[in-house]
Amino acid sequence: MMNVTAGELGREFGLEVLGDGGCRLTQAASLDEAGEGSLTFVRSAKYAKGLETTKASAVIVPKEIEVPRNGKTYLVAENPYVSFAAVIGRYLIPRRRTRGGVHPMACVAPSVRIGSDVTVEPFVMIDEDAVIGDRCVIMSGTRIGRGVILGADCLLHANVVLEEGSRLGARVILNPGVVIGSEGFGFDQTANGNVKLPHIGTVEVGDDVEIGANTTVDRSSLGKTIIGSGTKIDNLVQIGHGVQLGRHNVLCAQTGIAGSVRTGDRVIFASRAGVRDHVSIGSNVTVGPTAGVTKDL
Repeated sequence: MMNVTAGELGREFGLEVLGDGGCRLTQAASLDEAGEGSLTFVRSAKYAKGLETTKASAVIVPKEIEVPRNGKTYLVAENPYVSFAAVIGRYLIPRRRTRGGVHPMACVAPSVRIGSDVTVEPFVMIDEDAVIGDRCVIMSGTRIGRGVILGADCLLHANVVLEEGSRLGARVILNPGVVIGSEGFGFDQTANGNVKLPHIGTVEVGDDVEIGANTTVDRSSLGKTIIGSGTKIDNLVQIGHGVQLGRHNVLCAQTGIAGSVRTGDRVIFASRAGVRDHVSIGSNVTVGPTAGVTKDL
């Protein structure tokens, strides 16, 4: 639970307070489920009707809404979603309690370089010549291959696999079961069967990337698979070898990106979207759910 007044939130997050700034808030909730002491938000005028019926004590609203005079406190924001997320991040997400240091039941090669204030939990394996940045947290069952580099403040949940040579930027979050650097799927059909092309490339993940549970990112055959900074990837997504995603892309669950695809910045793939190999997609494109992209956009 949090314990803060509406006025304190207004000052901390730059929000205009309409109503009782001394209104005390102890929890966050959705518009429909909020009760006394709750903070909630309305993203746009589309949901303004809910202001009449919500039992929340305070609501973060956009500037364009004319709020009802019903005794509630309103916090006016440029972007209520972003402001609400900031409040939750500041007051309601518990800081991860870690013991610090390398657990004696972890297996860390002698040549690994570990930064300051790093936590390595039991049953983690870190291979030769890996580099672990400051304040990283590596949870149980994770395997980090030879020569992998982690930037500062990365969080690797349980059972993550980083294959040899993979590189993460700063503040990357990998959820349980993520595999980075798995071998790409490349074969040539011949009269004698399928001939495998070895994949000896790497994967580079930019800063502030988050990747959902059981998502896989294949390493390139020769060069790099690249995930641009700020990109957010949902659970159960497949990213093929040699793909290069731009900055701040969003990939929803079960999206499949075939090899050597290129995207610009701020591209959105809705659930179960698919892209064939060697396609280029420009910036600010939205690919809808179950859509298939077979040509350049």
